[in-house]
Amino acid sequence: MKKVHYINYYLILFIFSQWFVHTAQFTKDVVAGSQEGQITKKEKTEAKPEEKPYRDFPMLRVELKSLRVSSDAIVVNLSFLNKTEEDLLVIIDAEGVEVPALPGREKVFVIDDLGNRAFIKSASGIGFAQSSVSYPGRFSQGNCLTCPPQTPSIASLTFSPYKGSKEPGTNFSITIPIAVGKKLGNESILNTAISFEDVSPSTVSIK
Repeated sequence: MKKVHYINYYLILFIFSQWFVHTAQFTKDVVAGSQEGQITKKEKTEAKPEEKPYRDFPMLRVELKSLRVSSDAIVVNLSFLNKTEEDLLVIIDAEGVEVPALPGREKVFVIDDLGNRAFIKSASGIGFAQSSVSYPGRFSQGNCLTCPPQTPSIASLTFSPYKGSKEPGTNFSITIPIAVGKKLGNESILNTAISFEDVSPSTVSIK
């Protein structure tokens, strides 16, 4: 009779130990799965689209939309967001912002990390500050980018062809002097040089 009790005792002990092992493993798997889910959720939450480089001013936000480098030209696309409640006029102010040792339009340039420099050739959507018979004031009907309130306005700047080595630099810096006004004429409310540094090109095509 005692032998039977001993057998039942060891059998119960064995069953209990197996239940404990399986329960512990199940708990571990549940916790691990929960942590993995939390990590995945956190990674998805923190994943954000890459923000475009921009420069912020009280009345204006200037964003670099793209930089394309090729053997034919370097093209910079900009977005100007008017943060005020009235129209703003924007021009490339080649004469209004001092960049040492670079006269005229050579103040507007792109340079890579190898020292290769390209100067402005033309612009679309925005013009240059000038005063002549055709354009009697710095801000004239034919040379301004008009930015309506709270609305992005796009301008494209074309620089001289890339004349560096066959393999261009990996990072580029852009300098663009601008003037901002509220009406046609000569009066400006902002004169500054917009600079974007260490920019990776959107596309590179060097032959």
